[in-house]
Amino acid sequence: MTIRTTRRFPKAGRKRGLAPAIAIMSTVPLGIAGAIGVGIARVNTVETHTSCTVSEKEDRALASLDKREPRVYTDCGVFVVADEPFRFHFGAADVYNELQAGETVDLTTVGWRFGLFSWFPNVVDVEVAS
Repeated sequence: MTIRTTRRFPKAGRKRGLAPAIAIMSTVPLGIAGAIGVGIARVNTVETHTSCTVSEKEDRALASLDKREPRVYTDCGVFVVADEPFRFHFGAADVYNELQAGETVDLTTVGWRFGLFSWFPNVVDVEVAS
C-alpha cells in the first residue's frame, strides 16, 4: 500500500511585491498630515458670539473627574474653556472665572462643534455685553 502525501505550495504568479507596503507607507503620512491640518484649521476658526446669556457653568473639579474641559451653557450654545497651546493662550482659568451665571457676555471662541468627537468651541476671551 502506498501513502500519498500532498503538499500545497502557493501558486506561481501570486507575488504581491511592494504594492501593499507602498500603499501603507503612503496612507499613514497622509493621515497624519490630515490630522495636523484639521488641528490647525480648528484653532484658526475664530468667531465672536454677541449678547450671550450664561445660564450655567460646570464646576471645574467635577469636569476634571471626567478628564475633560469645563463646559459653559449659554443661549448661544455650549462652549468649553481650555488652554489653546497652538494659539499661545494659557489663561483658561481667568476666562472661566470671568463667566458668571445670569450675565450677558460677548464671547470670542475658536474651533467648532463636532459631535462625533465631542468637540465644542473653546472660549478664549470674554467681555461683559453693554
